[in-house]
Amino acid sequence: MAESRSELDTHADTCVVGKHALIVHDYDRPVRICGYDPTGPVAESLNTVTAALAYDDPLSGQTVILVVNQATHVPHLAHNLLSPFQMRLNDVKVNDCPRFLTDKPSDETHTIVVAGDSIDDKLVIPLSIEGIVSVFPTRKPTRHEYETCAHYELTYDAPVWDPKDTSFAQQEELMVDSSGRLRETGDRGPYARCICGVSQSLSEANIVNEHLSTDDATLRSFSNTLTDNTLLSGLQQCIQVSGIETVSRREGVDARTLSRNWGIGLEIAQRTLKATTQRGIRTVLHPSLSRRFRTNDRQLRYRRLPVTMYTDTMKANTVSRRGNKYAQIFCTTNGWTRAFPMKTKSEAHKALSLLHARDGVPNVMIMDSAQEQVMGEFRWKCRQVSTHVRTTEPHTPWSNAAEGAIREAKKGVGQEMV
Repeated sequence: MAESRSELDTHADTCVVGKHALIVHDYDRPVRICGYDPTGPVAESLNTVTAALAYDDPLSGQTVILVVNQATHVPHLAHNLLSPFQMRLNDVKVNDCPRFLTDKPSDETHTIVVAGDSIDDKLVIPLSIEGIVSVFPTRKPTRHEYETCAHYELTYDAPVWDPKDTSFAQQEELMVDSSGRLRETGDRGPYARCICGVSQSLSEANIVNEHLSTDDATLRSFSNTLTDNTLLSGLQQCIQVSGIETVSRREGVDARTLSRNWGIGLEIAQRTLKATTQRGIRTVLHPSLSRRFRTNDRQLRYRRLPVTMYTDTMKANTVSRRGNKYAQIFCTTNGWTRAFPMKTKSEAHKALSLLHARDGVPNVMIMDSAQEQVMGEFRWKCRQVSTHVRTTEPHTPWSNAAEGAIREAKKGVGQEMV
């Protein structure tokens, strides 16, 4: 069997698999890939797939299957490229610093640690170096190995992986202050810093507007940001927006297929596709492997809520008669609120399941960095329903709208008791 290797590429936006990977699922999302030189050749219409890699564990001697979801398939590539950023979002620990460059090396130094189905089950993949690249050996698994060996997922299959998502950069910026230090105490967040930066940029911009009223001219004498027209002109001059190339993607079921299956007209089928969203589309490349697909209809089973939702855990001073001391609060910025009582904080994922079943699934869930929310069952269920998870800035409770909902809930309960 042909041997290959998987290497960590810190510059890769998305995991890339080559010809020595077993392609299991095609997402029908064509992508374009360019090299380090943007003026060089561009590979077009490459498929986004789920691939399986066989890894022979040197410690146990057993073969395990490494599943790479939402990877780009390059058929002629002899090795695989793994994106540490994409794996870390799936709670995979990527310790890519070599042992000889580490101050206090341990058994997990220069390794990849993948969690299994249980807490004690984890796979530790030691890394070696070729040149300056961290690598480990993999190969293409056989059908029998894919059906019988243990599976470990390096990347998640939902929600959709978008390497150009600006929320990653925003979360990183919110972690530090203007001097690059971690935030230790709460301040006014990034807003004062952003406004200050815009003011400085606009003061240097050459803004010309001949149609200024007397009031606007007076305000502009103090700052260019005080008038709407000059602020808009300055933003257009100062802010640089990079171009984004998009590739038309197939939407799974086309209008002709829907018209034939449902027995409706072509025009009605086109309007139906325009007004609905197709989720959970799977393309079976190997019919013999179709039984390995996990049954996940959660993103189709529940009602979709096109909102950004906030959540936090409320703690009471006394225990209720039913033994509940906590409550998981879900709310939106327009005042919609739901509360689910709990006995312990670890039951937060059960409250999330009730939210999905009774009300629906939001597109984005914003929360603080509590472990019962950003890790374990809670985060896993968010991924299953294709909900993007966002965390707030440390020591800034006012940035989480659920804090206000908790305050109002306590106030309302106190008034009812009185």
